[in-house]
Amino acid sequence: CTMMNRHRMRGADLDLSAWAHLPLRALLFGEAQGRVIVTSSLPAAVLVVAKKHGVAAMRIGTVLGTSQLQVAVGARKFEAPLAELAEAYHEAIPGHHMQIAIAMELKSLPDFRKHEWFTAYGEGWALYTEKMPKDYAFYTDPYSEFGRLSMELWRACRLVVDTGLHTKNWTLAEAEKYLADNTPATQRDNEQAVYRYVTWPGQATAYTIGMNKIIELREGAKSSLGGSFDIRRFHDEVLRYGTMPLSILEERIALWVDQQKKP
Repeated sequence: CTMMNRHRMRGADLDLSAWAHLPLRALLFGEAQGRVIVTSSLPAAVLVVAKKHGVAAMRIGTVLGTSQLQVAVGARKFEAPLAELAEAYHEAIPGHHMQIAIAMELKSLPDFRKHEWFTAYGEGWALYTEKMPKDYAFYTDPYSEFGRLSMELWRACRLVVDTGLHTKNWTLAEAEKYLADNTPATQRDNEQAVYRYVTWPGQATAYTIGMNKIIELREGAKSSLGGSFDIRRFHDEVLRYGTMPLSILEERIALWVDQQKKP
């Protein structure tokens, strides 16, 4: 793992080493090991994406079939304040980079499966990886924990807004007001978010649906296996076959649980 440990963000140091440090990976994964390069020397187009969309922009070598990730640190105000670390976990390690890099390295998958995307699975995993480090005390101060909670609040409000727009006949103004009343986001962020949700029904809701399903499967496996349950092997199994519908993931985990029970 080659990385530059520190970058500048809005006049303050952000320690990026937490994204891929060995204790985190050893605790959470067995076979699964992504590779990450953190750099500020990306092409201009990638840096523009980073600045526009948040702290991390991913560039993965799809053409060459590599699984290296380059993460560019942007300088944009988040929908949720102090959320840099939560966003880092989401986008890099153990989130999207870990997930997509492993899919690209799978020899058994055809190319179209490596590049397919099911939102509930893909974003569900990334949202799960924002929450998971809390169980291992990787949010080390109240500021990063506040940022994580701000992101959790934002995702909860997105469920309401997505549902309101597409099943309750909310107006754009009603949706923006709900976000303004219930999140710390700026007016500009709220407006952009509502435009996104109104043109992409269900996408925002899929994040939490996916995360909840992974947690449900984890707890079910833990209950079935008891003391033989290994969180590292569970995470390996979730990522082992690339992106898929949640119903197929559920079948995969059920098969895995049965295999673990065999002597």
